[in-house]
Amino acid sequence: EIDRIKRDNEDLIRVVITFLTRRPRPITRVQIAEDIQRALKSFNEKEINFNYVNEYLERQFSIESEKHTTIDDNYTPWLHNRKGGVDKRFWERYASYLRYDQHWAPDTIDKLDDITDDILNHLNDPKSNGDWDKRGLVVGQVQSGKTSNYTGLMCKAADYGFKVIIVLAGMTNDLRSQTQLRIDLGFLGWDTLVDRTDATDTRNFGVSKYDSRPQAHYLTTSAMAGDFKTTSRRITGTNPKAGNVVMIVKKNPIVLKELISWFSDYGEMLGNGMKLIKGLPLLVIDDEADNASINISADSISSINGLIRSLLSLFQQSAFVGYTATPFANVFIPLTEKEDNVSRGLNIQMPDYWKFSGKDLFPKDFIINIPPPSNYIGPKEIFGITAEISADNEKNQQGLPLIRQILPDEYGTFFPDKHKMSHNLPDELPESLKKAIKSFILVCSIRRARGQINTHNSMLIHVTRFVRWQNKTATLVNRQVKFYQEQIQYKQGNLINELRDIYTNDFLPTTTEIIAKKEFEDSSLITPNWLEIETQLHKAASKIQVRAIHGDTTQEGLEYDNVTSLDYYTYREFGLSVIAIGGNKLSRGLTLEGLSISYYLRSSTMYDTLMQMGRWFGYRPGYVDLCRLYTSEELIKWYKYITVASEELRVEFEEMKIQRKRPVNFGIRVRQHPDILKITATNKMRNSQEMELTFSDKLRETWCFYRDKDLIFDNYLHTASFINSLGTPIEKNNQPYVWSKNDNSSDVLRFFKGYKSDNRLEHQKIIEYIIEQEKVGFLTNWTIVLISNERNKINNFFRVNGEFVFVGLTMRSDSAKGAGSYYEISRSHIIDPTHEFIDFDISGLQFKKSLELTIQDWMTSDRKNKRLDEPVTPSGKNIRANRLPTNGLLLIYPLEPKPEGWESSTLNVPIIGYAISFPKNENDKKLKYKVNEVFMEEYDYESNSEIDQFI
Repeated sequence: EIDRIKRDNEDLIRVVITFLTRRPRPITRVQIAEDIQRALKSFNEKEINFNYVNEYLERQFSIESEKHTTIDDNYTPWLHNRKGGVDKRFWERYASYLRYDQHWAPDTIDKLDDITDDILNHLNDPKSNGDWDKRGLVVGQVQSGKTSNYTGLMCKAADYGFKVIIVLAGMTNDLRSQTQLRIDLGFLGWDTLVDRTDATDTRNFGVSKYDSRPQAHYLTTSAMAGDFKTTSRRITGTNPKAGNVVMIVKKNPIVLKELISWFSDYGEMLGNGMKLIKGLPLLVIDDEADNASINISADSISSINGLIRSLLSLFQQSAFVGYTATPFANVFIPLTEKEDNVSRGLNIQMPDYWKFSGKDLFPKDFIINIPPPSNYIGPKEIFGITAEISADNEKNQQGLPLIRQILPDEYGTFFPDKHKMSHNLPDELPESLKKAIKSFILVCSIRRARGQINTHNSMLIHVTRFVRWQNKTATLVNRQVKFYQEQIQYKQGNLINELRDIYTNDFLPTTTEIIAKKEFEDSSLITPNWLEIETQLHKAASKIQVRAIHGDTTQEGLEYDNVTSLDYYTYREFGLSVIAIGGNKLSRGLTLEGLSISYYLRSSTMYDTLMQMGRWFGYRPGYVDLCRLYTSEELIKWYKYITVASEELRVEFEEMKIQRKRPVNFGIRVRQHPDILKITATNKMRNSQEMELTFSDKLRETWCFYRDKDLIFDNYLHTASFINSLGTPIEKNNQPYVWSKNDNSSDVLRFFKGYKSDNRLEHQKIIEYIIEQEKVGFLTNWTIVLISNERNKINNFFRVNGEFVFVGLTMRSDSAKGAGSYYEISRSHIIDPTHEFIDFDISGLQFKKSLELTIQDWMTSDRKNKRLDEPVTPSGKNIRANRLPTNGLLLIYPLEPKPEGWESSTLNVPIIGYAISFPKNENDKKLKYKVNEVFMEEYDYESNSEIDQFI
């Protein structure tokens, strides 16, 4: 009876969505209410939960996505000329599946329709003749729906005439199998896992329930061993020229060689001994395109990279579209590598034939950036960081309160940071991990109390890359879970009281805080009372399983029967509750359904590695407030740093689109961006041993300070001495201490050389950059400002011309609130946006022109979250564009020594930070350096001082 009433409510929602999708956007609450009443005529109103239906629809129609941005080369549009004559059956049934089964918001589906049209339009018309080869890259956030995006692309490609579609799905059986299942559901409409399929009826599998007529031949299955094999019964007798051939394969040399060899049998022999497949348009989709596909061999072509190139060369008409959340390595692919003598075709008989393939995989034709929908929870939302600087940086812009920092003392004796495979294994779990497991039990119980009963729940434990350690950790976790399950079942011990304390002191305040945030409005984020949760504890805890997820089938060290895969689909009716312990297999591509609790300690300083390990990003409808990330202070710091860099890269991407730059320009721009110093592994940049760096049009700021009393004191003394040496200041734009001179770059260099930065590598590059510009007549004239606020003026910190002066210290919130080793400025911006034009005359031409361009940008912007009123101050981008290339701006910020959370600190001098604004100068002298040398340098400031000197 309950299921029938639930189905009635869902059926009503479907009818109302059908009505609403016929209305022009945006949809209002009044329109939703009208269409509900209109649809209710066909239902029994007594069995309808009106509030649930209304809130669900309002939430769905409030989710919006920004328009994607595209950097492309010259191309000939073709798709819209064919739209009226194409029966888009694959796409239309997929859109219905997303809308009704996956509960996608209507605006998100509309944006997917636009994006996949644009991608396909940048490829060639598959109905066209001749030789063509297209290469592109699609960039999205981690766990933001890239698989769904390329499934939509596959549907459109099949509708418009691509005959062979190959998805390169990671390097593990788990990821390939998971991807195949997603394609089975969203594209094929057929369960390819024979052991699971009910032979009597698969008509209602995935998209097939909406239309069973579109058909495709599948040559791989979702079984763990379902990768491409020419010996398979499904492949025997299959002719790819029949069309609509789909396969999901690993990036594995054996598999790829077998695939190429099988396809070559259908190739036409050319006069030069090469084989070429004609009249069979190929689309290759490379999932996680920065992983394994990049050529890392310095002397030849590495195998997987070469095999992908060989596959493309074998087809006369081919398109390659890479998907990634971390595009850094892809734009380091060399542009100068020449084609072979024969541009298309392949000599399959030649030994090591993949080494004689065509051009590398640089996305020469287009790069598309996909903003996630407004309900996506990513690094920007978790850490509260954005590239935009606004006057309200300090107001209502904190990250989500989901991070629980673990100190080294809490985990170091169990999981040392630099442990080896052979080191002694732990005999018990750290208390912080036990608390994380208790939190997971609570999450499962609270979700049940909210009515989210038959849902997947996942916890991630990622503390080591060694299988031996993973198995031992899984054994200890399984033991602990069994102990907790027994305590809950028989109401023994103090566990239930401990769970109540965690709920009262952690979960309740966090949920209350998130509910208060308008941007995370979700009516299902209710706060059940403890009795409601306690009644669900036994059912929730008893479902929890522990699994070690890795590629070793020996299960050495495991003391229980463990399933080493995440088979969510098998548990689709009742929901899988699982604690997954793993390493590399969990850090690339695998989706953890219903992930709420993450316990993560593995460290890396590479942007792409860290971002890909962020499995906790994604969509959390109805339980975002319950999510927790237990991790170390160092990893929090690194994630904030790469979030800043990634956000800056996104802004740069949008700017390059406005300037109509080409993909090659994007590649060069990233190479020259200062943040390349840590973005990816050295071997992925092997063809760019000598690289260039520029700070042109950059604002660099200090926003993270090592909490070392001696270091802070030294920087204060150095700054005080520096300010006292500058002579008489002038007052400008409400700042009393401004020094603006010609030929004073030596002063700026003196400040930087004496300042001890947390980011030593970038700090040193700034010094080198200024020196190089000075040699060619740039950055010779500087404005130096000691920032003074109107409030809290103190006269015993700084001398000017030998006399103590009143300086108002700047207050910036500490996002860590006094905890840990670092003072991290909230939102990662030290600068006040009005300070970047202190060196401008506000009645002069520079200021007026900068403001005019800013207003023009605002008027032409189609961003949904842009400010409502016209800007009254110029943006940093336009300020830097109108500053003379000879002029630089250095802003020195003396910060309050006791920000929030530092009340007990004994520090009694200002913390010195700076912001430096470089003019836009396309003719600047780039810094050249060797990548390998840079990567050998230390990244973090090392000090022998104890952190607790003033804590």
